[in-house]
Amino acid sequence: MTVPPAGQAPNPPSRDFDEAEPPAELRRASNLSTLIAALLVFLTVLNLTQFSSQLRAARRVVADSAPDLAGGVSDGMIRGVLILSLVLTAVVAIGFGLTAHGARGRKSWTRPVGFTFGGIMMALAVLSLGAGAAGLPQLVLGAIALWVVLLLSRPVVRDYLKRRPADPARPPYPSPPSQQPRRDDDPSN
Repeated sequence: MTVPPAGQAPNPPSRDFDEAEPPAELRRASNLSTLIAALLVFLTVLNLTQFSSQLRAARRVVADSAPDLAGGVSDGMIRGVLILSLVLTAVVAIGFGLTAHGARGRKSWTRPVGFTFGGIMMALAVLSLGAGAAGLPQLVLGAIALWVVLLLSRPVVRDYLKRRPADPARPPYPSPPSQQPRRDDDPSN
């Protein structure tokens, strides 16, 4: 180690970019994505436990809104729509869970996944608002999804999650010790 001339501070050790702390925006996006995923899973499970009451409520809504069509809409059709909505809610929850996982693991696919599922969540909030069926949960989840998209679109997050070329001095994965197959005729056995 060389000693710096008098009056000068030694050069700080260079930090490997792989070991750098994630930006605050990425940590916030990860936490918010986890929050959305947890809320959507909770809503999915809650709706599964109240499926029969939702079926009755949907039947009443159809009968009140279009009495002439109420006879043409079967319980199977309503059940199919309810099941489809539950499946889509679970898929969006998984998407936000993937976004949070990718942000924590510094995966390059974090931003596209976050943008996709954030856009889906915002579109659902806008569509439910336009249809007059927007409740507070849809609007809050849509606003949080917008916040996640805005955080993921920051340049510091983009640069942090960019795919890095492999360092030739270090293998990408720890290599296992080489094991030669044992031969029965080897005298060292």
